[in-house]
Amino acid sequence: MKKFRYRLETLLKLRFREEEKQAQALSQCQRRVAQVRQELERLDGEWREKSRRTSAALVGALDVPRTENRMENLGRLLTAVSLRRTDLRLLETELTARLRRYHDAVRDRKILERLRDIKLSEHQALRRRTETSFFDFVGATAVRRAV
Repeated sequence: MKKFRYRLETLLKLRFREEEKQAQALSQCQRRVAQVRQELERLDGEWREKSRRTSAALVGALDVPRTENRMENLGRLLTAVSLRRTDLRLLETELTARLRRYHDAVRDRKILERLRDIKLSEHQALRRRTETSFFDFVGATAVRRAV
């Protein structure tokens, strides 16, 4: 009997590579999300600190140029924080899409692996049946000759 050959082995290898590619893309996206979150936390903390300092500086005599400068800096920080929040939302959307693609790639690979296992077990069962019928034939022939 012929040796078992899974004809979709090449496709299975391609699915495995696709799964690895999607896993790498997912991890890169997760790293970018983590970096943006850290930067957002840093900017948010910096904005809170400068806002507190500006509020404290508004008590008593005002240094108008310095206060204007602080307000401009606060505005820039607030703009940076809002931009980072927008970036974070976009990256989280991308992360969700990448995660979905990764799960699809895993599912596709597992389907082909299950199909391969089913085909292999069918091949092994056919081989066992063939061997059994051969040995039954050999046994029956030996008994007929002995008689």
